[in-house]
Amino acid sequence: MDTQLRRCRGEAKLFRGNLPAVRPEPNTELVRALVRAYRWNQMLFWHEVPSIRALARQESISDRYVRFLLPLAYLAPDIIEAILDGEAPLDLTIQRLITDLPLDWAEQRRQLGFPK
Repeated sequence: MDTQLRRCRGEAKLFRGNLPAVRPEPNTELVRALVRAYRWNQMLFWHEVPSIRALARQESISDRYVRFLLPLAYLAPDIIEAILDGEAPLDLTIQRLITDLPLDWAEQRRQLGFPK
């Protein structure tokens, strides 16, 4: 009997038997974090807000949290695409994404377990 580990509604689930071809579902927590990081980065880039502190105040969150997520705006495009398509590794978490995230895209792929 066939057994597969798949992402379903942001969780890893074990399925047994013949499985219909189902498109994996993206991890909503990761997607939400990516969207926020990209939007915040654009706001800072285009000077819509003068600083991270002002951005945090505007969003009613801590500036520490903004600094925590901002590096996600610099992920390799194929990693972002995999996350949005629900094809990221099952063990990929926000914490793992932002921990010592290198700017080099090849190194990001290696560190996060993405194929070349």
